[in-house]
Amino acid sequence: MKDESRKNNEINNQNNNFKGEIIMKTNTLTTQEDFNGTIVLSLEAFYCEEYRIKVNKIVKNNDTLLYGLCILEVGTSIAPTIYLNKYFDEYRYGRTMDSILKEISHIYEQSKKPNMQVNITDITDFNKVKNHIVFKLVNRKRNNDFLRDIPFVSFCDLTVIFNIMVSADAEGTASITVKNNLIDYWKVDVDTLYKIAKENTEKLLPAKIQSMNEVIKEIFRSDMGSDMLSDTDFDTFYKEMIGDNSEPTMYIARNSNGINGATVMLYDGLIRDFARKIGKDLFIIPSSIHEIIMVPDNGSMDADDIKNMVVDVNSSQVAPEEVLSDSVYLYNRDNDSIILV
Repeated sequence: MKDESRKNNEINNQNNNFKGEIIMKTNTLTTQEDFNGTIVLSLEAFYCEEYRIKVNKIVKNNDTLLYGLCILEVGTSIAPTIYLNKYFDEYRYGRTMDSILKEISHIYEQSKKPNMQVNITDITDFNKVKNHIVFKLVNRKRNNDFLRDIPFVSFCDLTVIFNIMVSADAEGTASITVKNNLIDYWKVDVDTLYKIAKENTEKLLPAKIQSMNEVIKEIFRSDMGSDMLSDTDFDTFYKEMIGDNSEPTMYIARNSNGINGATVMLYDGLIRDFARKIGKDLFIIPSSIHEIIMVPDNGSMDADDIKNMVVDVNSSQVAPEEVLSDSVYLYNRDNDSIILV
């Protein structure tokens, strides 16, 4: 009987296109709370009685408060969190509620595909999850609330925290933050956790270093598409457009999936080998939690000017939850160390 009811609900969901009085006209909801409430009511009508739908306040990186939507099928205990803040911003700038609801539903349905690297029910078993524990870098001062219940390791003015990578594919990644109660249950200390996470992160998310010119070139190539020009013709076009700058002045370092890639600062030998290769010490600029910028120290750069630039970019160009630091770091080849400048 339950299977028949579920089948009927699935048919109803397929026929439901989120139309009706419950879907307000664009820009009639003026607060995040009203928007959240309308999202919940609409999804409840869409998914029927076999789902529980709620919105939770969640403290994320840099103590940023986000509203997380949870669509939980009755009989299950785990569901992805879909953050609504960005959707409210898009709604305010003209995106229709119908379009937003369809995207949220698509994200939820995609999450039900069997692509999990870790069974959620196994997270209390350290031996089953230890090969999927990775780390990320966050700012210490900006995360006072976030770090209260989380094991961490300090690095300069930053902090290393730990995640269990549950899944990773073309749609994105899903992870669970490791908290103090979990490592207590595992009976694992922070030093051991750091060593395991460091090895896993370097293996699962290998580093990638490119000159700024190469990154810009990739963006241009992607925007133009492969049908417009052959690779040879594109190379010629690009050189004519920007000139032949044979001496790069900035390099981007990140990991293979571009998410939380600033952690490459901690990879064994990565920055040391690169600095030796180009024969210069390196200023390290925390572009965001996702990547760092390395600038060869040619002796003429002023650290204060770089700091001012970082502060300005962080305040105007980087999303609050993605800011890593307003600081600038220097890699010194003589003592193989990264220090604050």
